[in-house]
Formats: sequence, structure tokens, C-alpha cells
Amino acid sequence: MKTDGELLRLRETNVDQSYWPVKYIPNDTLMFEGEPYTTTHFWNLKTNETTNFPNVYGHHDMVYNPFTDTFLTLRSDVRDIDGKSVLVDQIVELDVSGNILWSWDAYLDGHFDLSDACQCNETSVVNGTSVIDLTHANSVQWDFADNIVYFNMRHLDTFCKIDKTTSKMIWCLGKHGNLTLLGLNGQKVPSLFFHSHDVQEVQPDVFSMFDNDYDNTTNATNPCPPTYEATNGHSRMIEVSVNEQNMTAWVSWSWTAPDRIGPHTGDPQIGYQMGTE
Repeated sequence: MKTDGELLRLRETNVDQSYWPVKYIPNDTLMFEGEPYTTTHFWNLKTNETTNFPNVYGHHDMVYNPFTDTFLTLRSDVRDIDGKSVLVDQIVELDVSGNILWSWDAYLDGHFDLSDACQCNETSVVNGTSVIDLTHANSVQWDFADNIVYFNMRHLDTFCKIDKTTSKMIWCLGKHGNLTLLGLNGQKVPSLFFHSHDVQEVQPDVFSMFDNDYDNTTNATNPCPPTYEATNGHSRMIEVSVNEQNMTAWVSWSWTAPDRIGPHTGDPQIGYQMGTE
């Protein structure tokens, strides 16, 4: 679609399912998952040709690396932890046939456990059963040059920087991270964002995100567990800056909508690329 609203291309799923994620990749191509859920496609917008990758699938987000011809995405599974059924996320790298080449587990590799679970008792229904939704990962970014992965976990109000070569966490930023979080007056605060979406590094050590301000337990008017109608928080776009030398982070820019935006989704798509203005 052009900026004036002129529709250039339209594709509608032939099954009862949404397209997600949808990413632009060079050249003139959209990558999307769907038709059915367990297949990823490259749709060339100029030729209208589609290349299919059965068994390449994940949830919420996916990155295609043209240098390795592989995909990085998110998957989850239910496991028994301390006698409770818990949904936990992994990052997986897939080849074009869907084989797992590399993985990183938020519970086993990330050192997050049930003590970190959201105070508002976040759950999801899997195969008809309600389970604890510990991490609820919703975005992943892959810095190809340095082989660094940024991984956001919505229900932990935390995102991590991971060295993909060694599978080691370099740092985590948020309520359960190891960076000191600074408020407007430079004071230490428990979190800079609550249940965010789409964390992306847009400049070196600067990250954009859509902060839903949901399950914000520091706000007395934001109920826990919240309902959409009762939530008094306001979604906003923010940038978070990091100083790796002194291990601090703070909100360096924000914009809050005049009216409340729904708390469950969002993607700021800040309008510049890393290294440019």
C-alpha cells in the first residue's frame, strides 16, 4: 500500500488463520508464515511468484539470514516444572527444510524460573488446558555481522542480548535483568517497560519497542490481573539506551498516544535503519 492508501498488492489466506509474521526481505519480496501455519513463504511482489518452505515455522517473529540461508524464529513447549505445567520459549535456527541447527532455551539456558513468573498469573491455553505462560517471547532480532541475538520475553518484562556463537547471555535488560535501570531523575527503578512488543536495536545500544504498560504492578490504578476495560495504563513507543561499560539503561525517548491503545499487540516500526537517521 502506498502512503496515500492506494492498494498495490493483496493476498488473503485460504484457511482460517492469520499471517504472521510478515517481513520485507530483498528484493521486492515478502516473507510470511501461513497457508498453512507450518509453512513459510517468500512472495515476490513484482513477479507474483511464491517460494514455499514447508516445516519452517515458529510463532510471533522470524528472521531470514540471506548469508546462511537459514531462519531464526521462536517456538514453545509445555513442560513439567516443580509439578506445574509451564509454557517455555526457545529460539531456534532452521535450515530451508525445517531442521533445527541451533537453539537457545529461556528456561535451561536463560536461568529464568517460576520465581520470575508474572505476578498477575499470566496463563495460556494449550490443547485445551490452561498452563503458566512463563516467558511469552514475541520478538527476535539477529545481528548478522556480530552474530548477536536480541530476544524479548513479554511476560518477564525483560529482553536479552545473546552471543549466538557461544550461546551465552551477554546481558538482560528489564525486571529480571542484570542492568541497572534508571528513571527520569536518575534513580533506580524496577522496570522501564511492562509487557512490551517488538524490541529492535535501531542504533548501536539503542532499542525501540512498543511498551504496552500492561500488568504494571507499580501503578496502583492498573489492576492485576487487568482487564482491557479496566486497564488505566497507556501504550507508548519508547527508545531504551544502554551503557554496557557501567551496565545501566534508561528511556531516552518516548511518545504516548493521547488515547489508550489495546494492551496486547503492537509494533512501533521506528522509521529509520541502524546506522542512519
